[in-house]
Amino acid sequence: MTMSAEMKFQPHPLLMDHVVENILLSMDSDLLGHYCKIFRLVCKDWTRIATRVYKAKRGRIVFKRNFIGKVSGLFIRVMKTSSNIPFQNFKFCSDSYDDEYFTELLHVCGGSISVLDLNIVNPCNLKFPKEFPDLVLGRLRKLIFHVRLDCFEVVQTEMASLLETLFRISPKLEILDLKVLRGVSRTVRNTQMSLTALTKFGEVLSTQLPDGVRDLKLHITINDSQLRELNKRRLNLRRLDVYFQQSELSTEALQEFFEKCGPRLINCKVLGNQFITQKVQFPVFPCLEYLSALGRAPKYLEYAKLFPSLQRLEICLWDSFDDIFPPNCYSTTLQHIIFPYQVGSPAIFQRMGNCFPNLRKLTQVVVTSSEALVSIFKSLKTLQMLDICFGYDFQTSVSLDTLFTGISDCSVLVKYSEEQVQAEIGRYNVDSIRNLKELRYLSIMAAPLTMPSTARITDISVYYGLLQMKNLSIVKLDYFPISIPCLEVLRKRVNLQRPV
Repeated sequence: MTMSAEMKFQPHPLLMDHVVENILLSMDSDLLGHYCKIFRLVCKDWTRIATRVYKAKRGRIVFKRNFIGKVSGLFIRVMKTSSNIPFQNFKFCSDSYDDEYFTELLHVCGGSISVLDLNIVNPCNLKFPKEFPDLVLGRLRKLIFHVRLDCFEVVQTEMASLLETLFRISPKLEILDLKVLRGVSRTVRNTQMSLTALTKFGEVLSTQLPDGVRDLKLHITINDSQLRELNKRRLNLRRLDVYFQQSELSTEALQEFFEKCGPRLINCKVLGNQFITQKVQFPVFPCLEYLSALGRAPKYLEYAKLFPSLQRLEICLWDSFDDIFPPNCYSTTLQHIIFPYQVGSPAIFQRMGNCFPNLRKLTQVVVTSSEALVSIFKSLKTLQMLDICFGYDFQTSVSLDTLFTGISDCSVLVKYSEEQVQAEIGRYNVDSIRNLKELRYLSIMAAPLTMPSTARITDISVYYGLLQMKNLSIVKLDYFPISIPCLEVLRKRVNLQRPV
């Protein structure tokens, strides 16, 4: 074969680039960093490909205690010589700040940072106030800024200056996660200084929040005047997650805050009873699809009127929920309820079925009584996804097999031929899991402290219950006393998953 013929059959360089890229894309994340280093040593084209893949799949660097001092200086020198920095997500842990290199590192890498995660604990090695007059983080889209004020030390009251500076130099900021926590002070002086620091964080938030922020997560103490000042800004939020810890806020300020955020909000998560009270008159949230109320169930809200687009509702209660889901909660759009609480009253699921006739998903529910379990089968027949766990104090006078199958005397069921199964099922017309004819996903877990004799299902529930559900495709089962042959039969019918 001549040289020209050999060259004729060589792969095109672009094809090799495509192969290299797909090898890296299919690689396990734990190995990606190691092999990207190797591929970057081959040639400039492979360096470009490996860098692009690494940034897309990981692109994250975490600065910890061992990254200060000379190590930080060495990292900066390497990044200065790199034409394409392979990192875009920078996380600084609370023990990783070196004031000598922090400013220089941001200047060197600032052009590639799209996510900046700062965890700061007072006292911090950074010196405040912190200003970067000639720095612009032009690609920064997400800022995570978590501060814990350790009041056993002298509080640096100017820590909020760093947040103010980051607001100023981040023209494209869209996501903000701000959390400021205050510890218990040992001295009156430290208490006063921590309150001063908290006040300054509130002032920066209310007066300097960039107009481009669309996703806002706040866990901060704020006063009434600061909230009113925040309401004056051009808020155009899509997602809101807020907990105004230890804040004394007026009903009027909260009312104005919701009216300002409501028109375009899609996701809303509020913590604390201060939001869910009879006094606050909620405006209409025309676009809201997800509402999470942690603290007190918004039982008096007219969902259909206030949330005409609501699809997901998450409720985690801190007090009684005996009167949850009254008739005024009726909604035809709601399809998914996340209810991570222990439920023993069947009336809750009855009211849930009456209020939400198109409910498709019920997840994270802890069932503590047989009556509550049967109520799910009876009242929520439209479910396509059910995720339940048996509480450690699950109370039942009959076996779980009886509850799942609707067959009162399961002890006589020793054969599992299709003929016998259908014959026994035909003799009973009571509520069972077979009521959920549209169910596609089922997860049944037992609480870690549950004794085997308290909550268990056996082969009977599988043969007379799960295998009779035509639409069921995914089943996640805890390690109940179910025989291996029975599990194999079930595995042939559905995608069977077990807890890790």
